[in-house]
Amino acid sequence: MMSQYSHNSYASVAAFPSSESASVHQDRSCSDMTTVTYPSMDAYGSDVSSHYSMYQSVSTQQMKSVSPLEVYPNEATTAMPMAGKSSGKVKMSPGQDDDECPLDNPAIADMCTVVYDPTTIASLQGSIAHAVQEQMGSQFVRVALQNKDAHDVSLIFQEIRPHAGILMCDTFGSLVVQQLFDVLETSERILIWQEIAGDLPSIAMHMHGTRTLQKIVDLVDTPEEAEALQLGLKGNIAPLVRDPNGTHVIQRCLSRLSYPSNQFIYDELTHQTSIVATNRQGCCIIQRALDAASDTQKHGLVTEIIRKTVQLVQDPFGNYVIQYVLDMNKHYVNVNIIRQLLPSVPDLACNKFSSNVVEKCLKLATPDLQQLILDELCNPAVVPQLLQDSYANYVLQTALNLANPDQHAQLCSATQPFMHLIRNSPYGKKLEVRLTRRRKQGRSSRNNSMSAIPREITPFPTAPGGALVESKTHSPSQ
Repeated sequence: MMSQYSHNSYASVAAFPSSESASVHQDRSCSDMTTVTYPSMDAYGSDVSSHYSMYQSVSTQQMKSVSPLEVYPNEATTAMPMAGKSSGKVKMSPGQDDDECPLDNPAIADMCTVVYDPTTIASLQGSIAHAVQEQMGSQFVRVALQNKDAHDVSLIFQEIRPHAGILMCDTFGSLVVQQLFDVLETSERILIWQEIAGDLPSIAMHMHGTRTLQKIVDLVDTPEEAEALQLGLKGNIAPLVRDPNGTHVIQRCLSRLSYPSNQFIYDELTHQTSIVATNRQGCCIIQRALDAASDTQKHGLVTEIIRKTVQLVQDPFGNYVIQYVLDMNKHYVNVNIIRQLLPSVPDLACNKFSSNVVEKCLKLATPDLQQLILDELCNPAVVPQLLQDSYANYVLQTALNLANPDQHAQLCSATQPFMHLIRNSPYGKKLEVRLTRRRKQGRSSRNNSMSAIPREITPFPTAPGGALVESKTHSPSQ
């Protein structure tokens, strides 16, 4: 990330302690970018927090070619790796004048040490966007933001704002941007939103950018911020929901934004339902969108899903969308979905994914619709295929479990002539067991009902003239 900032842009990165020291080094030409180091301990364990150094980044090859004893024969050099780079901090030797460059070795002649004191944010003026990309610099700036000093926050905001898009995708810079949004006024947040609007899709798809964007989406609380967010994401919903990182941003927008601010998401999901619903991340987004939708938005999205039912039920991910809609248990929705599937029920029952949907339709259908599905399954032309298919036989087993006596008889008569085809197959045995069990249950229930009827009816006692005789009840005492 550091390479994205030119050397000229950060020529004033050091806050020199005096104009004299500045004049000593202002004519030095350095080929690498300058980097800030922060408080540490010297080789003797003494606190050197009052001395901070700006050093030139040296390549790994250069550092390998120089021995610490070549630099300071009597002193050890201390190295401070920063942000995964091979960098070195050369310790000033005792008694060395801070304004002098102690390095005479040609291999590191460009590495000039300048002492300054960044104890305040003001001392980093001009280099904050660069400093926050280093671990220590990021921590230093975040501590300043925690103090919520108005002058420091304003200075950080002014320098972060032009580079917010880049910093949101940086390991350490993203942490600063997240904390900065917590302390900014709404008007200042809007300015940053406007700055990054054109880069939102690429930020949302980045590993660090997606976390930062989710964090600042949670802080959206004005129509102006929502409008800026919409401007950046509009037209990119389908690519984002299909991306492992971008999908989390869209989910956060659905949960945070309300109608009409989130309408642009529903418009694009409706127009690209088949593309989104047939994706691993997209099918989850469709379900979350249905949960968060207003009645109007839900009606539009469900209507488009119903139109694509036959396509979606055969997809590894799209079938979950159809099952989710069925589980909403809206009668008119389920009726329309089942009617879309009826002409293709035998073929769909043989598909690994759509067979699950057919089973769910059998469970949720009204009796008349269930009968229509059974009529398709009992067609003699397709029964042999259904019995021998590894998925369709489960549909038949479900139908047997749910069938009423008349429907069960219909299924038995349709399947019995072809049972020899699957006699030795595992699923054939299961199907035969279910058929036998239901027949036994039917005979058992009839026997139980018959046993409840008295076999002999004892007539009431009558007198010789045919009149009923009143029965006498004897008390225990008698």
